[in-house]
Amino acid sequence: MILFLFHPIEKKEILSNKGNDIFLPLKGRKEVTLTPLPDTLFASNEYKLIFELDPKYVFSDLYFDRGVATRTDNIITIRPRTNTTTTDTATLRIICYANGKRILLFHPFVVIPLAKVYPRLPKKQAFILLNNNVLERNFSYKKELFLSNAFIEYYEDGLEDSVEIVGLTLSLTNADFQKYMFNPKGVMTKEMLQEIKGLKADVLTYIRLDVKVGKTRKSIWTRFKMKV
Repeated sequence: MILFLFHPIEKKEILSNKGNDIFLPLKGRKEVTLTPLPDTLFASNEYKLIFELDPKYVFSDLYFDRGVATRTDNIITIRPRTNTTTTDTATLRIICYANGKRILLFHPFVVIPLAKVYPRLPKKQAFILLNNNVLERNFSYKKELFLSNAFIEYYEDGLEDSVEIVGLTLSLTNADFQKYMFNPKGVMTKEMLQEIKGLKADVLTYIRLDVKVGKTRKSIWTRFKMKV
């Protein structure tokens, strides 16, 4: 009697393709980082991401298959587009060179079309925006985002009335540090920027906007971790 023995083949993660090209996921890498790096994008919105590249890498090119992606200095701007009425997918690809090899870094996104966004809103929602990006609660953002021409504004779904920001409060706090600052003009003051620039540890950050929408006064706040 002849016995045939079969051994299971060990599965290994493949990070390289044929030739000298190397394919690596962008998320979680220290050599090349984008901040913030969301997984979901809303069609027709604009996203500005801080791009940091290790000196051993040389930037070559940038591709985005569902819209437009551009790089200016250390800022990558993404404007997703989709012609579908259902949830779509997109991939950002960054081409670099290191040690004579071409490296392709990629990150997948889910793109939500406008047809999916607005019907799901049961009521008007309001947000605080930093350079046209929503400051989402309980997220983490690098302090550099607030030091390079930071522009804070108020957004409300379906807003038709004029908006006037009548107060901006910035609170920075951790176990050893607390600082509260207010500006009635609704912009980041030099004192605020100096405090942010001097941070040496991650802090819990609160931003509150007091606004006048038409004849109505409103307040909105968000909370997130500011990373050093």
